[in-house]
Amino acid sequence: MGWACAGLATALLLLELGLRLTGLAFNILHAVPRPDADGKYVVLCAGDSFVQGVGGVPFPTQLEEMLNARAGRKLFTVINAGQSGTNSEQMILALPKQLKEYRPQALIVLTGMSNWWNTLDTPLYNGGSWATRLDRLLMRSAVYRCSKMALRGTARPVKVIPPAADIKEIRRGRAAEPLSRTKGLPDVFNQAVIAERLGMHDKSAAMIASIPEKTLLALPVARDEARDLLNICYHIGSSALYEKVSARLVSRFPEMKPAATRDLAEFALSEGKLERARGYYGQLASVQGYEHQALFGTGKSYFMGGDPTAAVPYIRKALEAAPAPPDPAREQMLFETLIWLDRLHRTDLVKALDGAPGVGSFPAYSFYLKNAAKIAAPDNPLERHFTQVLSGNLVHAYDLAQARNIIFITTSYPEAEYEGMRLAARQRPGMTFIKLNELFPKRFKNRNEYIAYDNTHCNTAGYRYMAEVLADAIWQKLNLPPVAGTR
Repeated sequence: MGWACAGLATALLLLELGLRLTGLAFNILHAVPRPDADGKYVVLCAGDSFVQGVGGVPFPTQLEEMLNARAGRKLFTVINAGQSGTNSEQMILALPKQLKEYRPQALIVLTGMSNWWNTLDTPLYNGGSWATRLDRLLMRSAVYRCSKMALRGTARPVKVIPPAADIKEIRRGRAAEPLSRTKGLPDVFNQAVIAERLGMHDKSAAMIASIPEKTLLALPVARDEARDLLNICYHIGSSALYEKVSARLVSRFPEMKPAATRDLAEFALSEGKLERARGYYGQLASVQGYEHQALFGTGKSYFMGGDPTAAVPYIRKALEAAPAPPDPAREQMLFETLIWLDRLHRTDLVKALDGAPGVGSFPAYSFYLKNAAKIAAPDNPLERHFTQVLSGNLVHAYDLAQARNIIFITTSYPEAEYEGMRLAARQRPGMTFIKLNELFPKRFKNRNEYIAYDNTHCNTAGYRYMAEVLADAIWQKLNLPPVAGTR
């Protein structure tokens, strides 16, 4: 029996060693070229909604344009692999596949904010059981990882947002519905509508922005194209332009008024005009299908005004008025509410939502309700755990990049720098850690200049500044020649 156990242990040890050597050889043989045969670079951006670009034109999109403008040719491709709500653990799970697929020369990571509410794929939220802790310990073994993959099959596919499409792709017209045959519409407008229907919001916004305002307001658009135009103007991010275009379109198509009113309310929120926003939401309160949006928007305006006690009753009414599942409206409202309560240090108000529709099945709500006292404590044990998880994930991402000879850059959020970020930078002195939370106040006079309507994410101007900072860092890390006019 003893000989059998010793033989098994020896076999496992040799198998572990063989798998590690195979992995090392694979990495050496498949080293990422810098740059590729055409002298081009790929930059992969991984993380959460701040990478995906909620609130404005994403920084990866603007980063690609800036880098190529500096180079004077199409030298860079920037991949936006950000997913709204992704926590740092989920980012790490997806990263190896993304690195293999895109073979980047630089990796930009921004993650951590979603760790506070996203309860998936992290050991803490699985109860911290002995089985979970043992699983994480064994995951260090190549033999265990391979066995797990063999037993469970390949990992679930990771949805990655592809890079912005070429103008040629837009011209192919892969739109869900055909354009109307309205005469007098410029070609650039038709291309913008197709791009919008394909989800290329940055492309469509740039095209419409190139049309003179007077010409834009006079376009004889049909009803379907009017909806597209309104959406595009929203993505452009100019409340003044949106107000003019929406007034023109609503006069022709009155049924568009509720959607336009909602968007105008969100613009007012983004500009800090809270009373004006409440006025718009008041107009929507009696419109069928918009009741929950009006109530939630009013509640959000009180959050933004620093009055969570006044906000929570509106949130509860919004949850009661929201459509039943599978509509995701309730979960989205709960998610935003919990973030606000956490930010304003009023997790005690979570109890006021108890019993509202959808609350009981929302994991993050149960987590906050159970741990409200711990979160409010001066010595927060949960925060210590989050620090360890985030720092461990960032160190892991850095090590993955180093093993492949990839430039690694991570940043803080524009208004938040977590201890886990600082700890990771201390543990890996070679890590490039950019503190955006220190740079933004120096660049902008007030928050309204860079914060989107949700009072959390950046607007297009905020993401543009992130792109500028990252463009400088990448240019320097790649040792490219300086360009006149850049910092």
